[in-house]
Amino acid sequence: MARAVLERSFHPDQLNAWFEQTAQSQYTRHLLFSTLFDLMMQVVTRQQPSIHAAYQGAREDIPVTRKAVYDKLNGLEPEISAALVGYSAEQAGRVITSLEATRTPLLRDYRVKILDGNALGGRDRLSGRTWCALPLHRQG
Repeated sequence: MARAVLERSFHPDQLNAWFEQTAQSQYTRHLLFSTLFDLMMQVVTRQQPSIHAAYQGAREDIPVTRKAVYDKLNGLEPEISAALVGYSAEQAGRVITSLEATRTPLLRDYRVKILDGNALGGRDRLSGRTWCALPLHRQG
């Protein structure tokens, strides 16, 4: 289901059109933004462990070298990344609205964000200290 939502929300033609409208100085010659996005999604969704592995898996469908892929990734304008977050929220909002899956606010007139604390478990690698995720206090 999640894959279907992602494929609908980030259709290659829509992504490429969005990129052309949003990019300030970048352009598309041979490597489409949707191809770059697809490679990144494979890594983010853990289908592939790296961009290199994703590229190797789709090498015959990508008309540029691995170096060109990395150059394009490294040269992405920060504004593209920021705008992509907004575009993603817009696309997800459309799906949520069409499914009538909006929730009633937890507190009227307040935007509530829930942090689950899972990312806080384990060790603080810089200092070597152990932190407890819930509640947020230092553990022994």
